[in-house]
Amino acid sequence: MPGSPPVPAGTAYQGTVKDQTSALIPMPSPSPNSSGGGLKYVKGRGVSFELQDAPLVCVATTLSEVSPDEMRVIAWLRDHKTEIISAEADFSVDRRAIAAAIAWEALDNVRSGSARAVGPGKPHLWRWNPHLTITIIGGLVSTTDEDTWVKAVEDAKLVPKQTYDDRKALLQTPSGAIQYIAATMDLVAMIYEAKGSPGVCSPDIRNNPPILLNEYQGSDVKKWTARVKTIKSAEILKPGNPMAIWYASPHNQRLVEDAVGPADVPDAPAQNADACTADYRDVNKNEAAAILQKAKGYKDTPYKWGGDNKDGIDCSHLVWRAITEALPAAKFEFIDTAGMKDSPGLRKLDAKEAPITGDVVLFAHHVGFYDATPPADQAGRSLFSAEGSQTKPTPGVTWGKPEWFPGPTTYFRVRMPCK
Repeated sequence: MPGSPPVPAGTAYQGTVKDQTSALIPMPSPSPNSSGGGLKYVKGRGVSFELQDAPLVCVATTLSEVSPDEMRVIAWLRDHKTEIISAEADFSVDRRAIAAAIAWEALDNVRSGSARAVGPGKPHLWRWNPHLTITIIGGLVSTTDEDTWVKAVEDAKLVPKQTYDDRKALLQTPSGAIQYIAATMDLVAMIYEAKGSPGVCSPDIRNNPPILLNEYQGSDVKKWTARVKTIKSAEILKPGNPMAIWYASPHNQRLVEDAVGPADVPDAPAQNADACTADYRDVNKNEAAAILQKAKGYKDTPYKWGGDNKDGIDCSHLVWRAITEALPAAKFEFIDTAGMKDSPGLRKLDAKEAPITGDVVLFAHHVGFYDATPPADQAGRSLFSAEGSQTKPTPGVTWGKPEWFPGPTTYFRVRMPCK
């Protein structure tokens, strides 16, 4: 790891795969088919340009055979493990999928350079555009960033909006690339969940690296959105592109887990016929979190009674907007605070049920969303809502405390039509 002291020659390696905190030590110079200490080195294909800074060091591994290239990639991933785990928590997608995207691109898609993929994981900056042609020396080329995953996650407000040049600079950095990879997989899951998680996907899509990798590498936002619409209820989702197939190998799965460890994303509760009551089902944790994420896209919007956009919005319209934008299939109809308790799209939690992030919080004359993990500077403020009045538009959409608002505090779970 950066800053780790050098290990004297002959010093035994004391770390374990489990702790993943030990100092990295210089890698011995292996030759193909050589072995030492029970670890057999095999020939690799090189490391792609975007991970040329991967350190030439040894790290703990459970693999019995490993190429020097694989060892370098494990070390790189280990070096950036904290950022990958943070992205897993921020975007609720399996860390192994994030790490595997980077590992496959570095080890299997080895290149000396690329015009449209500039950093770890090779997220594409642009795609070919058949509707726009630009003349360049030697022929015609047509490109656009529309419908690319990197542009789509910005449009979905999962990451901040960037100019093309700023986005390119971010993707050249490990932290920036990791954020965009995780956000892409989050959007893959959100598109799938917005249609009620059709088909058979086990484990659930956020804990399913093969499916996340399949769409990350083999699709784009437009193709995946169209594909989800065609998935039948009994259809089993299967990976088929090279990145997803690479991850199916037990060797490669162990490589990834040696680098970043197992996932820590809560499983979405299984949905079945029993989960439907009066043709509705409760949203799962990931769907509820997606609702709050959409609401956060309105942060700092001033309060405006009757307003329903980013020029001004009130509390009930914020709830309606967030649910509708995150889960169009919910078909949630606008209703004011007085009638919200009777909405078929909401279920009142009983006294023994703990609220989850994205639940609706209703007061006598106010409504908002529950946030179990507000930002550090908003500690203790678990209510995200549009605060203000007709004469006082500020503070607008922000975090607050439930006790600031009069009347009983009632929590509701958003519900989805089962059909």
